[in-house]
Amino acid sequence: MTVCDSNIAPLLPSFSAIQRNIQMIRKKSTTQYIVPENASQLIIPEEFHYTFREEQFLIFDSGINTANRIIIFSSLRCLNILSNSPHIYFDATFKVVQIDG
Repeated sequence: MTVCDSNIAPLLPSFSAIQRNIQMIRKKSTTQYIVPENASQLIIPEEFHYTFREEQFLIFDSGINTANRIIIFSSLRCLNILSNSPHIYFDATFKVVQIDG
């Protein structure tokens, strides 16, 4: 945390007041999303298709009517880094949402 001028410090709100304001703003801006029961119910809102910098983030979605749905999230920059990597490591925790069709 940076030190501010002694003339300005008394005019600023307390640290706890700033924390409360941030928490209140976050709570207001948090949208409640429906948790899908299966992959066919998963609808990815438009806001998750792009990063805060308006860069494409949803790279691929095979679609809700696909038997084994595949969704890939990444920035183009990260894909470029990955494509230039000599090794790729991953685990096998892919099926998080039950797929009933």
